[in-house]
Amino acid sequence: MRLIAVILTLQALGLLSNAYENVALHKPSWQSKQYLYHQGDSRTDANNAVDGLKTNLTSVGGQCVISGNDLRTATWWVNLTSILSIHHITIQYRTENEKWDPSNHYTGRFLGFYLYVSNTTYRNDGYLCFHDTRYTRATIPPVLNISCPVHGQYVIYYNERLEGVKYPADYSRHAFTELCEVEVYGCPTSGLFGPNCDLRCHTNCQEYCNIETGVCLGCKPGYVGQYCEHECSERRFGQNCEEFCGDCVDFEQCHHVNGKCQNGCERGFHGTRCTEICPIGFYDKNCKRKCSSNCLYSNRCDSKSGVCQGGCKPGWQGPLCDKDCNEKNGTNCNKRCGHCRGGAVCNHINGACQDGCAAGYKGEMCTKECDVGWYGLGCKQKCSAYCNDSGVCDHVTGSCKSGCKSGWQGVNCLEGGYSQFIRGMSQQPMVSNSQEGCDKVLNDDSGNQKDKTYDTLGSNTSRASEKDEKIEMSLQTA
Repeated sequence: MRLIAVILTLQALGLLSNAYENVALHKPSWQSKQYLYHQGDSRTDANNAVDGLKTNLTSVGGQCVISGNDLRTATWWVNLTSILSIHHITIQYRTENEKWDPSNHYTGRFLGFYLYVSNTTYRNDGYLCFHDTRYTRATIPPVLNISCPVHGQYVIYYNERLEGVKYPADYSRHAFTELCEVEVYGCPTSGLFGPNCDLRCHTNCQEYCNIETGVCLGCKPGYVGQYCEHECSERRFGQNCEEFCGDCVDFEQCHHVNGKCQNGCERGFHGTRCTEICPIGFYDKNCKRKCSSNCLYSNRCDSKSGVCQGGCKPGWQGPLCDKDCNEKNGTNCNKRCGHCRGGAVCNHINGACQDGCAAGYKGEMCTKECDVGWYGLGCKQKCSAYCNDSGVCDHVTGSCKSGCKSGWQGVNCLEGGYSQFIRGMSQQPMVSNSQEGCDKVLNDDSGNQKDKTYDTLGSNTSRASEKDEKIEMSLQTA
């Protein structure tokens, strides 16, 4: 039953043979080994299989291809001269004009053949349309119609009887190409289909479509579907939509044909297809932003976020190292400013006080207290010598920490108590300012003794005045 179905199919194909053109007629052909009755004899030439003649199916009739004897392989091909759309191929084998049955000597030579359509003369480059593995000498017909709806430039007939290979008993011992006519039916112009070759394949077909249905036998890059009517989607592009889009902005669909990102790249990528990582020193969308020069490793940051690799240089903070330390300084902003003059903020990188130090401090960063015995702005003022702990005072105000020596007072121990007492005494009223009065008073008492007392008091008052003058000079100097 299966064999009957095959025969009916082949007969049906025969009825369609007139709907398509024989595109092999009078086209160039070739065979691997020609049988020659004599030198230059054309009666067995390869072109006989495409001359359109098939009334004399003998070896001497000049209408058949006859290959040499004792061959292990035999090959014949016809060049259609361009890649054409093929519907089916008809083969008329040599019968020697005798009854075609198991008694015919040539049936065994036809068995086991291969039929290819290729774009080169090498059969394995092409498509295998048919390989006979089931026919016998009793069942193989002399004329075969083989459906092969493909595209190609060469139709190749091949048979073999390889040494060391066991073949069915019906097979001939050697290989032959005894073809009397090979007809290739299809459309004479590429890109057409239909029984009359008057319909055009979809423009997105990769040049060819099924000669019967118009279904594309391959799509141009960027398209899919039976008729290649759909553009690539789901972030794919290219041939058969097998390639993936790069990192386009917002991860949108790239161009379905060439993969180009229409609106630029996502963070960290650049290039036409957004497949290239940002070069060193750049980041963000389309790599348009430069990494911060304040990165610990200059201009090295994450290609997407711009976060500095390894942290920041001293004096800077934040993921992008674009903010200064703000009242701090150093690496990771881990150092506090010293005592800058007027409460000013120090340099965020090295901690230096630009306008000098506050009272009581010294050094470039104003973190050191004045040396012992000095105080005030620039540590230029000496502590009072009359501090109880001589020459030791508060480094900021100059106040004596342990109080004043005897006879001195005030915050800085610069006010002498004895001199003030003498001044107070000198302001008390006297009995008489004249020498005569004084003499009188002294005379009223014990005479010479009072003169001596007066002289001593006057002398002491004079010495106190001199001491006060020295103290005042010392204050002015301080």
